[in-house]
Amino acid sequence: MKTFTIKTAWNQYGQLMGNVLGHDRESLEQDHAQYQIVQPAASVKDYMWGLFNRMLLESAGDFHTQSMLYHCMAVFRGIYEGKSGKQYNQLSHQASLDKIRIDNESSRLVIELKVSPDPDCPHAKSMENKRFPIETDLVSMLANESCHRDFCRCNILGLAKRDEDGNLLKK
Repeated sequence: MKTFTIKTAWNQYGQLMGNVLGHDRESLEQDHAQYQIVQPAASVKDYMWGLFNRMLLESAGDFHTQSMLYHCMAVFRGIYEGKSGKQYNQLSHQASLDKIRIDNESSRLVIELKVSPDPDCPHAKSMENKRFPIETDLVSMLANESCHRDFCRCNILGLAKRDEDGNLLKK
């Protein structure tokens, strides 16, 4: 398990913190110093979990950002806490699926789902060349007991459906 510091937080998640919370490195350090005053017994990891939760609140409704945040949480849990991050992988996949479904509502095309597998994931690779109806629960299909990666890099994509001649299908 790796050591986690404020410098690590900035190096790993600074861009995301900047985009979501408006933090630069100096404001992150100031925010952490204030947190330490209020919570002197808390660790830097505790502070980071607080930041993750603040970023989730700030990005409510932005499913793309939330998917990235949940993925970061899964990686953080695995690398810096030595625990499984699978529940955050599930949330990341669900946020991606929610984004696709919302985008589908305004699309004039028929959208279907596709799995873009992690190169090291034989479970997801078995679904690589398949297409699924938009109603399919790909989260349960991807993030289940067959998945052996604590923080996978698999993705769910929404693609326009084509007929047998390669023409796009319209609604």
